[in-house]
Amino acid sequence: MFDLNLKTLNWINEKLKLDLTWQLTEEYVKMPEGTDARDYFSAKKASPYQGQNYIQVFSDRFEFMNDLSILDLIFNVGTKSAVYLNEINV
Repeated sequence: MFDLNLKTLNWINEKLKLDLTWQLTEEYVKMPEGTDARDYFSAKKASPYQGQNYIQVFSDRFEFMNDLSILDLIFNVGTKSAVYLNEINV
């Protein structure tokens, strides 16, 4: 699963022409120095990032669902996904 996640991150970075960089740690650090991005997104809390609603599959039957996944954004917004992300400062 870890390898799939890394490949997915690289694919998204490439397709959206983002210039994101990350590095892997050698060990788990309970209280890291500097920015700790582990709590930026949580399935248990509402996201602080709110962008414009976009048309989603089944939008004729359901309200807009925020924070589904990056794939939802890419499949529904297409090449403008990077612009959408930049507008909400992710």
